[in-house]
Amino acid sequence: MREFNFNENQTLSNFDYLFLQIGKIDLYNEKYKKFIESYEKEFDINLNEFIKLINDSEFEIFFNISVNKIFSHLYKENYIYKNKTILNKFSNWSISILEKTNITTKAKEYLKLFYDIEKYIKITSPYFGTLNQNKFEIILFSYKFFFE
Repeated sequence: MREFNFNENQTLSNFDYLFLQIGKIDLYNEKYKKFIESYEKEFDINLNEFIKLINDSEFEIFFNISVNKIFSHLYKENYIYKNKTILNKFSNWSISILEKTNITTKAKEYLKLFYDIEKYIKITSPYFGTLNQNKFEIILFSYKFFFE
């Protein structure tokens, strides 16, 4: 997996690195590497590090990484079907993290519309799944305002 590189000319997709906090790129890169390590091990590690990140008021970093690596692909045709196993593991991993954070119960329920892949398929996707990429980006971006 690759990390963020300003000098890179190749674009992976229109979404890659869309969600960044300019003042926290170093923290983003550090946590992105940990996220990729978790991804490669099918989300079997690194729970506590991300719980601490969120509880230290850095939920936006966790959300940005989730968007850039996972959510940004959900609108793509057959992506969920082709990646169901890893998405289920990500879902279990991320929900375990969210449940152990100081985020409000109401906020957790909103977040599960994306983080819980089964909820996404049953509830969210019928509404957002037909949107084009630009509108889908706006929906994801608007989620950031819940946590400011």
